Amino acid sequence: MNKFSKYNAYIGLVNSDTIPVSTPRMIVIDDFTTKIPETFDVVIKDKNKNLV
Repeated sequence: MNKFSKYNAYIGLVNSDTIPVSTPRMIVIDDFTTKIPETFDVVIKDKNKNLV
């Protein structure tokens, strides 16, 4: 998802009138998978609405 944020920022720059830039070329590949080397903490609520 990080790529989409960069794309949106680039589109904003394309539409600004301060710095002339060209529209980026982009391709989306559906079957691309990658392993994320980071760990994440999953936060959920129990039945008493306490964070676990």
